[in-house]
Amino acid sequence: VEGLNIDLIAYPNPTKDLLQLKIEKYIPEQAIYKLYSQNGMLLQTQKLNGTEATIDMRNYATAVYLLKVLDNNKVLKTFQIIKK
Repeated sequence: VEGLNIDLIAYPNPTKDLLQLKIEKYIPEQAIYKLYSQNGMLLQTQKLNGTEATIDMRNYATAVYLLKVLDNNKVLKTFQIIKK
């Protein structure tokens, strides 16, 4: 979102099991994340509980995934997540 100073952090990246998602300097109203496979298939959608979320990546294959963070249907940030 232009003009907003938002820090969005997804770590550890690359990850083996649990991925932490953190929003700083911004209070989301209705933030969600969407996890997509490399070919664009939606794998997971979850509402953020406050400004943090833990994403379980254990059951996913070794690959690159896209993680989109949205608030009120506006994309705040898109991450490339590497699953080892």
